[in-house]
Amino acid sequence: MQEVTINDSFGQALAKYTKGLGIGLEIGGGTGDGSTQCIHTDKLFSIENHPDRIGRHRMNLEAKGGVSVQGTAVVSGSWMNKVDVEEFYRTTNTNLNAYPLEQVLGWHDECVENAKAYQTNAIEDIHFDHNVDFDFVLIDGSPFSGEAELRCVRPFLKDKAIIALDDINDIKNWTNYHKLKGFSKLLWEDWSVRNGAAIFQL
Repeated sequence: MQEVTINDSFGQALAKYTKGLGIGLEIGGGTGDGSTQCIHTDKLFSIENHPDRIGRHRMNLEAKGGVSVQGTAVVSGSWMNKVDVEEFYRTTNTNLNAYPLEQVLGWHDECVENAKAYQTNAIEDIHFDHNVDFDFVLIDGSPFSGEAELRCVRPFLKDKAIIALDDINDIKNWTNYHKLKGFSKLLWEDWSVRNGAAIFQL
């Protein structure tokens, strides 16, 4: 999928709502060429687990004074399993349904395989190793880990922290979007950009 850029509405919203914030956390940094470049927190920790991306990811984070973390935000045992994925696919109509179920389950296998090497939650490692809580988090990791990531990061978010979600019209953050609408302030949303995106404040 196309990377977030400062030329699209989500990239512009990330830049707007992170300006002046202290500690940021990016879950799913990719190569560091996309959303990483749009986030303007004073300090940014960015998590990436794909071996083909981590080298460029590290270079980009170091160039902007951030911290590249090679790992998985939440261990794969906490993710949606195949039964969960199939249930979501059959009961919730999102952009995911444009793809055959077997292909989606294949993506699940690939994502879990990439995460197998990591045995700790990188979110918790960052919190404890650096003694930080977060003013901002972007949840944009594996399609199947979004709910687990929100659960894990929630205790480490400061009061009035900003939570950005990509892929709200997909399995990654559909549930998180509707959950956050129940107790957070919706600052911005755009359902037309890729698979939709939104930004909330606690």
